[in-house]
Formats: sequence, structure tokens, C-alpha cells
Amino acid sequence: MELIPRELQASIAAQKPPKAVVIFGARQTGKTTLLQGIVSSSAAWFSGDVPSDLERLSLFS
Repeated sequence: MELIPRELQASIAAQKPPKAVVIFGARQTGKTTLLQGIVSSSAAWFSGDVPSDLERLSLFS
């Protein structure tokens, strides 16, 4: 599958070293695919849809 080039990709990838990147938007718009194309495999991934991730990020009481 060919990825659609995104304007934000170069801007996000240029941040050295990125401490945290938060991407939010409507479902099924390519947020995860965008980040997977930029970051290394050693990056930590958290999802707002996973209760244990919300607890780890202290966003959920």
C-alpha cells in the first residue's frame, strides 16, 4: 500500500530529539500510520482507547 504524503510528517520528523508527540483527530484518518512511518521501533506507544494507557498517563482517575 502506498502511503499518502502528509505535510506534518517532515515537521514532526525534524524535531530532534522528540520528547513527546501527540496526534489527535477523527477516527481512521491515518494518525497511527503517520507516526509509524516516522518513529523508530523503540518508541513507546500509548492509546487513549486503552484504559491501562490512560492510567499510566494519569489522564484517568
